[in-house]
Amino acid sequence: MNPTDIEFADVNWNFETGCDTGCAFCYARKFAFRLKGRYGYPRDEPFRCTLHTNKMNDPIKTNRSKKIFVDSMGDLFCKAMTKKKRKEWIMSMFHVIYEANGIDNYHQYQILTKTPQFIPSILSPKVTIPENIWMGVSMTRPGDLWRWVELKRVMNEYPGDPLLWVIFEPLHAEMGLVKDGKLTSMGMEFNMVDWIVVGAETGNRRGKIEPEKDWLIDIEDFCDITDTPLFMKDNLGCYTIPEDFLRQQYPEGVEV
Repeated sequence: MNPTDIEFADVNWNFETGCDTGCAFCYARKFAFRLKGRYGYPRDEPFRCTLHTNKMNDPIKTNRSKKIFVDSMGDLFCKAMTKKKRKEWIMSMFHVIYEANGIDNYHQYQILTKTPQFIPSILSPKVTIPENIWMGVSMTRPGDLWRWVELKRVMNEYPGDPLLWVIFEPLHAEMGLVKDGKLTSMGMEFNMVDWIVVGAETGNRRGKIEPEKDWLIDIEDFCDITDTPLFMKDNLGCYTIPEDFLRQQYPEGVEV
């Protein structure tokens, strides 16, 4: 595993790379095309879902407990991963996590997807999802709420007790979680969230959307009302609030 620039993680575990979702702001796709033909990235389709077998057992080899961001270069639950052979990659991942847990390599595994509706097509309903797996979705605006609703529904069908989280990144609109000091209907949808992360759009594209202070206050107010830990990425500090006021909290019991 490699050290990561992701502020809330220690390392990346990229045993799989690639995705077919086609997100407009995908840094991983650009990076994959820069690496095409090297480091296991296919030359013809660099962002095709690809297994890197040499990295599969990395968590077992790492003795010190770490916060591991899983698949920063793809999406484990995108549509392309529903193919039978690729489903086996996910089961191999769970076997590695179980084995690492059994030898006291008790890492925290952070997983994000934009397509939680494909989880049941990829992951057997008999799979137990332990508490040190963090299952999350990314959202940019209120119209993405369906992702969170679907993740909650799907996770209720599996044994285990995973941590559920959401990342608002890039934050492109006010989420409308709180009004007049009370949760809105939108805010009440997040009744099961264990952790929230917020980040701004990066890069220098024309039309880049910068988060407004009120958007961040809305999320902060929600976290205050619900006692939800909030991690605000460093890139928010240069826009609307002094860096000294950035909250960078983790779920209870997680070693920083």
